[in-house]
Amino acid sequence: MKKNILVVYGGKSCEHDISVITALQAMRSVGDRHNLIPLYIRDGVFTGECLKDIDFYKNFDLNGYIPKKAEFTDGGIRAYKCRLFKKRIDIDCALLCCHGGLGENGGLQGLLEFYNIPYTSPGIAASAVFMDKVLTKQFAAAEKYPILPYFVITDTEIDALKLPKDMAYPLIVKPASLGSSIGISVAHNRDELKKACVVAAEFDSKIVVEQALVDFCEINCAAIRDGNEIIISECEKPVSWSEFLSFDEKYL
Repeated sequence: MKKNILVVYGGKSCEHDISVITALQAMRSVGDRHNLIPLYIRDGVFTGECLKDIDFYKNFDLNGYIPKKAEFTDGGIRAYKCRLFKKRIDIDCALLCCHGGLGENGGLQGLLEFYNIPYTSPGIAASAVFMDKVLTKQFAAAEKYPILPYFVITDTEIDALKLPKDMAYPLIVKPASLGSSIGISVAHNRDELKKACVVAAEFDSKIVVEQALVDFCEINCAAIRDGNEIIISECEKPVSWSEFLSFDEKYL
């Protein structure tokens, strides 16, 4: 029996466009095995079949076909073109395709739990902790996992920045709560470090400065839990032509 799968994406994030691509790829992969209901967050919440067409996103009103507005309700959503005619759609599961922001840091997860809609992705607490690079490091250190030396500054502390004695260049600078390599830079001297912090501060008020790895090998591995079974993906070695895997190399 086909299930109603709510594909949630978009949102207030500089990774918005990547989220759209993720959702469209996911819907294409699922095909007609389930009933797919796109839920696009962009200055409101929208649904409708036109959202499955990538050309729609080049012009938010494609050929006059405006998506239906939507709102959450207990166990599902309501879609409408005017307030007098609302169609309820029961949802079996929400497939979260958001990147960054409230879609990935536990905010959306909390909203779905409030409306009793099951969802993919970690829960509220895990999403909140692991979307923040500082909290992630603190958690890893508490559990005795090895982490690289780092320190944290705010956007108001850049001018007074001092390098700890146990750290040396090169350093890698990251916004604390962002993904897709956005706002990340490698610094080889003090001038580059200050410039990197200024760039990171455009995206987050909290900045992580970490010892940069040199001549390292990066391995990606995904895991998903199905009941009591944890399914592990094949390992992947991403190839980079720069000092770290950049946004352009990931997506463009």
